[in-house]
Amino acid sequence: MEWKFMLQKYNWIFKEVHKFYLFIVLILVFQALDTILSMIIPQYISKIVDSGLISKDLSLIVKFIGIATGLFILSHLCSLLCEFIFAELGKRISYTMKKKLLEKFFVLPGETITSNNDKLFSLFINDIGIIERLVSHGIPMLISNLLFLIVICIVLLFFNYKLFTLVFLIMLLTMISQIFFNKRITQKTKAVMNAYDDSISYIRHTLGTLLYSIGMDIKDYILGKYMPLEEKSLEAYRQRSNTIIVASTVPSVITSIGSVLLLGMGTILVMKGQTSMGVLTVFVYYSNQIISPIKSVTNYVAAWKQAKVSIERIESIIRAEEVK
Repeated sequence: MEWKFMLQKYNWIFKEVHKFYLFIVLILVFQALDTILSMIIPQYISKIVDSGLISKDLSLIVKFIGIATGLFILSHLCSLLCEFIFAELGKRISYTMKKKLLEKFFVLPGETITSNNDKLFSLFINDIGIIERLVSHGIPMLISNLLFLIVICIVLLFFNYKLFTLVFLIMLLTMISQIFFNKRITQKTKAVMNAYDDSISYIRHTLGTLLYSIGMDIKDYILGKYMPLEEKSLEAYRQRSNTIIVASTVPSVITSIGSVLLLGMGTILVMKGQTSMGVLTVFVYYSNQIISPIKSVTNYVAAWKQAKVSIERIESIIRAEEVK
């Protein structure tokens, strides 16, 4: 229900985007192929490693390297094609939003334009760029990484539930740590936007009138007014960047420690005969592979918080009352 509500609420962003539904169909096809390959690869790795160790047949290991490499290339090719499609979709959404904003300006009352004048320029330069990057980079990363995590979790669960439990706890702790930072990131993003509006508005008007100011003794006045605004904007940006860095580092620490624990626990299970070396190889390999998708998903949450602020700023103009 929440996703349905979000689609309805933000439908104005995608509306009138040429061939939007064709892009969605192509994305679903390539993601489905990538998901199938993700399910095949770990099964194949486990069987080949165990067979090669038992028979001590070097040709099986060579075969494993060749086929696994081919499967990985196909999987990444599907992801690459999806990213190309999203890049085109992001461009068209950016174009559509800029067109809607310009059209809206011509039907807004003068007082509405005046009251929003400070942020109009940054809507085009900053906010639409944030939304475009979310669509062209953030959403494809979210979809592919979520599918990867879901598929790998299913596969690992059937391999060994004890090792999977540890992997699941690592993922859960990582997600919880990111959620903790999301609210602060949203607050700091709003502060960055407001400070950026003040700074860019002042320098825009200053540069626009500079030709008429040459020779006038206003250098100190302009620098005295603008530089504090610019410093405030840069400081707000720095504080948000630090929060995002911490929010990204904490999950990395959790997953790194988890990988060490997984290797130790897996070795004990192999020694007790409760799992095979092939299964442990799959868990060790994919425990390292899981780190990046988890960080990408959690980073997307932070990026969405930033983009949501930009969407709401643009939406306030799009939905403003028009001249009757």
